[in-house]
Amino acid sequence: MLPVNPETMEEALSGTSQAILPDPDSIAFVAEMDRRGYKHEKTATLQSALALILHEPVAVIHRIAPIPLLMVIGSRDVTIPTRTQLGMYSKALEPKRLHFVKNAGHFELYFGEAFENNICAQLEFLKDFV
Repeated sequence: MLPVNPETMEEALSGTSQAILPDPDSIAFVAEMDRRGYKHEKTATLQSALALILHEPVAVIHRIAPIPLLMVIGSRDVTIPTRTQLGMYSKALEPKRLHFVKNAGHFELYFGEAFENNICAQLEFLKDFV
């Protein structure tokens, strides 16, 4: 079993974390999920980590069309680097929309101000495409 997230900020910033998702922003995300009482696993199997690594959405993103696609990307995502996500977006076919959340990391899109920004973009997208 491997830890999913680092236990502490010091571990996350050390660069030596053995966590599957070593992003320092995950510390605040996990704390928020704990505060809300959400249950989550602290460890995952090596097989799950391997499946995550081998997942290649770039091979199928073009198949989403003609279903409308919204990609919401944080400008400082290190879990899935912003440039990687932009590359994926460029391979998607229309109709598609990109929403960029400035100064947000991967996990920040799920709570706080960045979450509010994310939800507003999703609602606008649904108004336009549903």
